[in-house]
Amino acid sequence: MRPGDIICFYACGNGVVAHAEVASPPERKPHPKVRHPDKYPWTFKLKNVKAYFDKPVIIDAELRSKLKAFSKSDPKKSWAWFVKATRKISQEDFIILTRSE
Repeated sequence: MRPGDIICFYACGNGVVAHAEVASPPERKPHPKVRHPDKYPWTFKLKNVKAYFDKPVIIDAELRSKLKAFSKSDPKKSWAWFVKATRKISQEDFIILTRSE
């Protein structure tokens, strides 16, 4: 991850709730408001943040079937691998996951 990258945020049990541009390189500097900082020690600045907590993008089987990331797997099967870690996705998938144009 580096400045200029675009990132989206998934809230467990809700869906994709925000996206933003990475504004600084990640630093190994745990944030005091993060639970389990030993598991999540990296922090970085964001800009151009767009949050939609009241209207999250639900990652259901129908939506997963549209994503390139699921082109080699069954969108109806387990998909925790997709949201458990930071991963690179296609621009097309990002647009779908964030309702961007």
